[in-house]
This record gives sequence, structure tokens and C-alpha cells, in this order.
Amino acid sequence: DHAFEDCESLKHIFIPDSVVNIGSNVFNGCKLLYEIHYDGTVEQWIKITKHEDWGGWSLRDVYCYDGHVVI
Repeated sequence: DHAFEDCESLKHIFIPDSVVNIGSNVFNGCKLLYEIHYDGTVEQWIKITKHEDWGGWSLRDVYCYDGHVVI
């Protein structure tokens, strides 16, 4: 929870396919964050447990190994 909260200079992030859970408010306050690069597939991304309030930014795209997901 709150791992990158209020990191105002974060524009994009790379997440390994070993991640299985994204906690609360992880990217809250990351106003410049616009994309996530995920090292797994779209299907794997969808299966990750994400808390309802995991975002809180202007993110719109997650780029996966085999495509992308629009949030």
C-alpha cells in the first residue's frame, strides 16, 4: 500500500510479471504517471488482484507483452 504515493516525477513504471497484488493508493498523487509497462500478458495483468483505489491518477494504458489494456 502507498508504495509510490505522491511521487510527482513518476511518468511510467515497469512491473514484473511476478507481481500478483497491487495495494491501496499505490499511485495516488502521481500526477504525471501516464502508462504502466507490465512484463506479462494481458491475461496475467487482468488476473492481478488490484485494490479498488490502487490508482488515482491520469493513467490510461497498461502495455503488456502481448498487447495493451485501456483502463
